[in-house]
Amino acid sequence: MAPSPKSDLVVLISPGPDLPGWMGVLQDWSAMGLVRDFIVINADIAATTGTTPCLTVSAGVARSAALQHELAGRHLVSGVQVVCLSRVDSDLSTVGFGRAGRLRQEVRDTLPAARLTWVHAISVTVPDEWPRLAADELAWTGAHNVVLAPENAQSPFSGVAQVTSAEKNRPVGLTHRAAALCSAAGLWEAESRAVFGGDPDGGGGQVVALRTYTRHLSREGILSRVLAHLADMRTRYPVPHNEEGRSVQLVNDEVQATEQMVTNLIARHDELRRSRRVTPSNPARKDLGLFQALKMFLRFFAGVLRGAPKAFLYSLQEQVAKRIAAKAQNVLFGGDRSSFRLTVNGIAGIQDDGTIADPDEVDAKLASLLAQVRNEPGAAAGERQEFPALWKDYVSGAFTLLDGLPRVEGMPAARVGAVEAVVGNPMAVAPDPRVPFDVPLHAQSVVKASTIAPYDDDLARILYTGLKSKAEGGPGSGVSESTLVDIKEWFRTPAASYVGSLGRRLSTEIREAREEVVSGAAELADVGDPLDLPEELETLQRSLANTILIHAGIFLGLIALTLFGGWAQIMSWTNAAVVSVTLVLVWLVSASAIFVKRQHKVFHLLHEREMAMARATAVKQNLECALIDVRRLQSIYRQYLDWSQALGVFLQEPWGRGNAQDESESRLGEGFGLNHRFGNVVADEEGVEDEARRLQGRLFPVGWLTEAWDEFLTDRPNFTDRPVLEGEPELIFTDRPVTEVSVLHQWSEAVAAQPRMDVADKLRDRLVEQINGVGSTSASQLIRHVRWQDTAGVETARPHEEFIVGLAEISTGAVQGRSFSRAIFADVPDANDPWKVEQALGSDHTDRTATTLVVTELSASFSPRDLAFGPSSDAGVSHHDTPPGNPAPSTEAPQV
Repeated sequence: MAPSPKSDLVVLISPGPDLPGWMGVLQDWSAMGLVRDFIVINADIAATTGTTPCLTVSAGVARSAALQHELAGRHLVSGVQVVCLSRVDSDLSTVGFGRAGRLRQEVRDTLPAARLTWVHAISVTVPDEWPRLAADELAWTGAHNVVLAPENAQSPFSGVAQVTSAEKNRPVGLTHRAAALCSAAGLWEAESRAVFGGDPDGGGGQVVALRTYTRHLSREGILSRVLAHLADMRTRYPVPHNEEGRSVQLVNDEVQATEQMVTNLIARHDELRRSRRVTPSNPARKDLGLFQALKMFLRFFAGVLRGAPKAFLYSLQEQVAKRIAAKAQNVLFGGDRSSFRLTVNGIAGIQDDGTIADPDEVDAKLASLLAQVRNEPGAAAGERQEFPALWKDYVSGAFTLLDGLPRVEGMPAARVGAVEAVVGNPMAVAPDPRVPFDVPLHAQSVVKASTIAPYDDDLARILYTGLKSKAEGGPGSGVSESTLVDIKEWFRTPAASYVGSLGRRLSTEIREAREEVVSGAAELADVGDPLDLPEELETLQRSLANTILIHAGIFLGLIALTLFGGWAQIMSWTNAAVVSVTLVLVWLVSASAIFVKRQHKVFHLLHEREMAMARATAVKQNLECALIDVRRLQSIYRQYLDWSQALGVFLQEPWGRGNAQDESESRLGEGFGLNHRFGNVVADEEGVEDEARRLQGRLFPVGWLTEAWDEFLTDRPNFTDRPVLEGEPELIFTDRPVTEVSVLHQWSEAVAAQPRMDVADKLRDRLVEQINGVGSTSASQLIRHVRWQDTAGVETARPHEEFIVGLAEISTGAVQGRSFSRAIFADVPDANDPWKVEQALGSDHTDRTATTLVVTELSASFSPRDLAFGPSSDAGVSHHDTPPGNPAPSTEAPQV
């Protein structure tokens, strides 16, 4: 007989008085996960409103229901076992053929498409005197009639003790019959194939004997320990295997690999760098030519003659004003210039007393300053600082370093020669955020923070710089050199990681942008009116005018003497004219030279003012760019802190924190029969560690972190805006606030505060698959010793082979040379040796370390007259006396 395919549903029908005994055991086993869900009917309770009341049992919980409604609510039921329970000891307790037939028909009518198997299970305990039962009470027509032999034995090859009537309501009797029922009906969770299927051969009316042996091995303790070792990646990550089954290499230089990955990330995202700056264009300085100098001198001389020696200066001032008017209008701004007296720490949000300001307040001040730089009223409207692509690439880069799978173009995996390589130390990728730097009390005057995250390079630099500045004040500053050394050494390792490297570069960009804002704002605050000329230049014009007039008077006198000589005929008029013209030319040249020399200061000052205004214009443009950069970079840095915290927590425990269960003590066994053992694997820590290391390569292929990350993102802890994130998961890749705090910050804080205590189911499933796989040696390596209780409650820990001795070698098929105990059989049976075992149903596991091992043995079909409690036979009389007053049984089988 081959085992029947698994039935979707098992319906048990019991007489009312026996039901508590059956339910007590089966419900406990259901709660322990040993048996499948089932339905039970009390046959003594009449149907109401056209349907029979029943109980459904699942996970140890019994729920009342109406049979027809319960069955009709089941989806795609292909097979159902209806098992009617009878009990024989000194008397008979039975559902009765008629009641059983009606209940079977109700199930068939409700599930017309299901394959129905009707089983009449007769549990037996040996009394002092057997009753005499009619054939139709034992062998029902249309049913598989099975006698659950009362054999208390370790295996088919061992000695047999009988389960007596005195033990029927004790643990040995209750568990013995419940286990036999589970094997016959396929109720075991791990072995759900039933013994019987469909209609019986020849329409029934015969009985078979059945005995069963089980071994239940709990591997939860050992599995949880292996999982805990596999999930513990705080110090070393597994080396993944590629598609060819070969392990990738470990990088030779972890720092170089992480630095290169950060470089690749920055190359993809310009927002991580400061924008380009404007170079000031200096006005060209030209030397004055002779004719230009003469022209300017004549303009000045004309003003002198008109009595307006400063007219020329005002004319030059007007020309320069026309050239720089637009620049001056843009650079010279109103308002309180004290707002431009900034400090680097102030822009960073660190107040004078070390208090850390709210980031939104700092950003609001920067927005106000930006508006003033732009000559706009109010604060500058801030652009939404969201960089989802950046943070996805940031996370992908970390994963590529650890599992070897390139996820982003331009961010390839590291290589050793021609082979992909990974970083084995997770701390080289992301420091543990739950191990921060503890700020000494005397240092909290610089930064009022008790701790600093290991990747917060910006705050660490501010602390270090502030303490160093105080230390330079001398021994009385309260800051020792050792404090500075401790800070520097503590942050050295985190700063060399992938996460720390990005933070360090971001911090550098932010610090330089802040310094640029401070210097640019200070320079603009000191810019004066470029057209406001000093008074000394006006005095210079009057002095130069007097000099030019005296110089002109001298030359005018010489010209007058020359003309007088021509008139007095001292020289000819021709010579006098030539001399006069020469004097005029000499006067012009010499006067122009005097003019240019004396006005050099004026020309230089106006040129400097023009150059200064060009520089101020560039400074203002660069200040605007720097303010925009600071706002953007500080926003990115805040998001970086949140992402680094979440990423660090994840990489420490990508599958959650494994919880190694201690199942060193067995829970069942005392009072049970010998047929059934419930054991727990005894953990060997050294063997667990070795096997966990061996399994790592198979369980963690290249790219395995993607699956773990997806589970991490969906396994959200509790926080205020969790419902919002569940509706829009992409929100964590932005810095968008839904309530007062961004969803990203809430989520990051929550995952850091609430560690995941359960190892992912997918990893567990793959571990079980590896352990149970064909050719796998994992189970034999892990399951070496088993602890179980014997019937007296004494615990013993023995090799696994002893736990399953006598059962593992039995497989499904015909049996030769084994027999049931003859205690339940007539001395002179009609059949030849009805007690012979004809068929064995083994678990057929290729793995001898399976969690459940079920062996069932059956006899050939025989007449109920061959039973010691069956009707008398003409061929012989049983050695057991017929109970007084027991009527002769009817030999006619009832018809359905």
